[in-house]
Amino acid sequence: MGLWGEHSAGWNSFLAYTADVNSYAPPEIVPFLAIAATVLEITFSVLLITGYKTRLAAYGASVLTLLFACI
Repeated sequence: MGLWGEHSAGWNSFLAYTADVNSYAPPEIVPFLAIAATVLEITFSVLLITGYKTRLAAYGASVLTLLFACI
């Protein structure tokens, strides 16, 4: 996203990586996939760290990890 300045790969590089990983997906939904995966990763990690809805967060994180592994 460019938050680290010159040390960041940038949003366009992240979208290109997402498109490579999700080669089956139509190009129109690649930005949605990139945003959705990032939001879910942040949400699950915050829930796990704070201990709120731990079981739900653990199941969600495991499903997300499984999706990354299978694709």
